[in-house]
Amino acid sequence: MHVTLAGLGNIGSHAAEFLARNPSVTALTLIDHDAYEQTNATGQAIRSSDIGHAKASVQARRLQEVRPEIRIDAICDRVENLPLGRLKCDVLAAAVDTRITRQYLNEACWSLGVPWVDSGVNAESGLASISAYEPAFENPCIECNWTDRHYATLEVGYPCGSNRPAVHTNAPASLGGLAGALLAIECGKLIRPEKAQAMAGHQLVYDTLWHKQHVVKLWRNPRCRFSHHTLPVDAASTVAASALLSDIFGRTALQGARLTVACSQGFARHAVCPGCGKSHSELWKVSQGLRCFRCGQPMKAAGFETVDELNPSQLPMHVLQKRLSELGLRSGDMLVLSNTEAEECLRIGEAHG
Repeated sequence: MHVTLAGLGNIGSHAAEFLARNPSVTALTLIDHDAYEQTNATGQAIRSSDIGHAKASVQARRLQEVRPEIRIDAICDRVENLPLGRLKCDVLAAAVDTRITRQYLNEACWSLGVPWVDSGVNAESGLASISAYEPAFENPCIECNWTDRHYATLEVGYPCGSNRPAVHTNAPASLGGLAGALLAIECGKLIRPEKAQAMAGHQLVYDTLWHKQHVVKLWRNPRCRFSHHTLPVDAASTVAASALLSDIFGRTALQGARLTVACSQGFARHAVCPGCGKSHSELWKVSQGLRCFRCGQPMKAAGFETVDELNPSQLPMHVLQKRLSELGLRSGDMLVLSNTEAEECLRIGEAHG
């Protein structure tokens, strides 16, 4: 079974070993963009020699020594920057530190139909918590419990490659280890075929000050801002990144189909580089990972300069003749062709006979 762990800090560095030691886990993907700092030494499962090295690489090397037969994939990047297909697994464990990343993981897991478990700690109150979610239209998601205040205080989304300020929980290793153990235990239940006693749709909060635990049932909010929509990814066909955009539209039987990229910020038509001030027009590239042709700095297009979907009847011919790779699409990206009646999925990647 394949588990993906996003975040390798106070909780994730402990959860990683618990997951790797589970004999049912045969493949483990580790994702974190950051490197370990000196301040991490007391709260996270690392050695002094790991300071300054990428978190994902450190944990992959350590866990490979613990269990040589497990397949480990270390990804040193923000989870939001990855093609959606890279997150396809049997269960996803989240040990992330911002609400906006949790929101993205919720959307990604629902799109892929992947169950996921969120985790967190509160050092001041001595609390460790996990929440488990099973994607389905009628099931609760993480946003079902959000109010307008939660959306108003979402962290700022930074351009790809820029430095988002790190969030430090200041939690002791014991609290992070407890949350990591709870996270690994719940993931272990979700990867069993029968999912015996899994607590999907519930939140567990453990109070270490009084050694009490609280289990809260989560409810589907009919007014949730998230659509709870899952994609037909299991039936997705594979297309090469070298395919022309016109060929993608030509292969579907859906009349009037439009194209979107699952869990993306849409396509940027124009962008400005904050580094050198260069203005780029007629880009028609996916907004994630935009970089200036002149200086290589990351760019971010304004909202009014992006489009969520591509309509072939409204696109210039030179855009239709572009290869998917020229639009900034990568292996693992999930394309969605849809009209008002149906939709189909395509996965970018080299086709194998």
